[in-house]
Amino acid sequence: MKKTAFILSVILILLVAVMALIALFSEIEGDNVRHGIMGAGISTLPLVAYCISVVRVRRGWYLVAATLNGLFFALTVVSIVIILMDDPSTMKNLLAVLLVLLVPLTLNIFALIHIRRTDSRLMPHPDIPGAAGGKNLEGLGGWLILVGSNVVLSPFVIAARTYKSYAEMFASGVWDVLTSPDSMAYHALWAPLAIGEIILNSALILAWIYIAFLFFSKRRAFPFWFIAIHIATVCLIVIDAIVVHHILPDAPIFDANTLRELSRPIGAILIWAPYMLMSKRVKSTFLH
Repeated sequence: MKKTAFILSVILILLVAVMALIALFSEIEGDNVRHGIMGAGISTLPLVAYCISVVRVRRGWYLVAATLNGLFFALTVVSIVIILMDDPSTMKNLLAVLLVLLVPLTLNIFALIHIRRTDSRLMPHPDIPGAAGGKNLEGLGGWLILVGSNVVLSPFVIAARTYKSYAEMFASGVWDVLTSPDSMAYHALWAPLAIGEIILNSALILAWIYIAFLFFSKRRAFPFWFIAIHIATVCLIVIDAIVVHHILPDAPIFDANTLRELSRPIGAILIWAPYMLMSKRVKSTFLH
């Protein structure tokens, strides 16, 4: 997978470079061309970082590659969802580009996970003398105590918020107002949105319970699941905001409450994803 992802990334980088040169030296001018070249160049950043991390396996480059590929993957998925929900016929070219970009990003992410687990240059094996600097880093201590607190509390926090929101909705009669065809506030998407939020929040609770099991049993899959659920949470919040904006076009997509909700998982990704990917304690603890 590492070689396949590397070859595909190189091909796409060269293809974008050739297309950019053709556009620059052709007679076609305009802001759309310049914006297209700029966007294509930016989209190759995670691919370039991945290629460098494969050629020079260093912790710094690995961290850059993992962060950029994960970030661009999330942005690409969200952009595809926005286009599909809006009008894919008017943006079919951009949709095709995003779908093509999604393939190497996905391969790169899985290849980076494999590299982290297998390449001793990236993360010395804990059995090697002196790999941990003479300290015993195995166990759920250190910064993992904060991670464990997050893991334990998250399902309860989600359950409490979900119950509070929908208990008030049903008790106050808001549900009947939003879902009754005779109501001025009625929209056909209100009921599916509410039911979908309840189902997805329930799925997140179950996922956090499973992650807690991975954490306390010190499973190797824990770091991946811990990062993935925060990325998934960001995507779900954005998709939910887009649906609400579709129902209420005059309302902003990202209001203060949505931005506050987004800040939590994004902050967790920025803080804990590098720790999960690079920490020797994580590498030494989650081995099963």
